[in-house]
Amino acid sequence: MLYARLLTDAQATTEARDLTRALAHWHDQMVLHQRQVERAGVRAACSAECPHAMAADLWKEARRVLGPIAARLEFLRACAEPPGPVARAGARKS
Repeated sequence: MLYARLLTDAQATTEARDLTRALAHWHDQMVLHQRQVERAGVRAACSAECPHAMAADLWKEARRVLGPIAARLEFLRACAEPPGPVARAGARKS
């Protein structure tokens, strides 16, 4: 998996290993979340507990720990950007 391969390119510190485990877990949750949103349509709003909420913090941590190598995490970066249509739909719904 991409997250494990990052360790070969970055210093394999305990902090980097912990981050890659967190990223792998987040990725799995994000994929499941996206599938749920696709099945349920726009009405399936994001909540404060959805993986989108964790993405910004993980992106910031990845840039700090991994440095320029973090640029490879395109999926994380895209999910960490300001809310897209799904998240905005959730904001309107509440």
